[in-house]
Amino acid sequence: MKLFKKVGALTSASALAGLAVFAGAVSVANAAPVTLVIAPNYVVPGESVTVTIDGCSVGSTLDLMENGEPSLSETVIEGGLPWTAEFGYKELEAGTVYDFSVTCTPAEGSDEAVTSASDTVTVFGASYLEAEPDTFHTGETVSITAGDFLPGTAVTLAVIPSGSEVSVYSSALGTAADDFSVTGDVVFPEDLECGTYTVEITGGDDSVSAELSICGATTPEPSPSPSVSASATPTLAPSASPQPSATASPTRPTNPGLPSTGN
Repeated sequence: MKLFKKVGALTSASALAGLAVFAGAVSVANAAPVTLVIAPNYVVPGESVTVTIDGCSVGSTLDLMENGEPSLSETVIEGGLPWTAEFGYKELEAGTVYDFSVTCTPAEGSDEAVTSASDTVTVFGASYLEAEPDTFHTGETVSITAGDFLPGTAVTLAVIPSGSEVSVYSSALGTAADDFSVTGDVVFPEDLECGTYTVEITGGDDSVSAELSICGATTPEPSPSPSVSASATPTLAPSASPQPSATASPTRPTNPGLPSTGN
């Protein structure tokens, strides 16, 4: 897939004209090395990034490689740089990493050195939330794994009663790893009442959620009315309505992956 050729389509011919062929060689001593900047370096499918190339002197040949394959080769004209364009990743899957590199070869007769630069963009956005074990009692230690979150982001877990916006329990889950996942141990409090809760895991601007059902067994009582046992057993199931991140950037689809255990 030639993403950089998409840039030309999105920015019109006028953008590529900035890299049109230059007639004649130019010698520029002590020119700055070529630079390539992609921002942001992490996106979810559907988001856009901005590519900026600069530092290659007039008359030089600019070669762009995309995942090791030639994508663009032009000779720089006066005023052609910096060159900036925006393009998106709508059709790319989470986990895709694109490597870009650019080489500036000075014009014949120039005393400049060949310079190069590189940058990457990673597409993330898979949504999952898993518990091990997937059936447990309150008060027991449960290992929670969730993603995707930007590497290095502090991630927290919150338990929110159904129909409420206020959490009744929260805990730090850990820091997102380079594979965009986070794993941490959680002990759901024993005093959580039977009912349905939302477990929401948040890191930066991203979040994923799933439904937590705590269903207590009945205990014999002298009166005809049963009461709820203190040892409620949570039932974990995917949330019926995915809950996207509260902030718009980046917006991630959340398809919770917590298994349904039944009870």
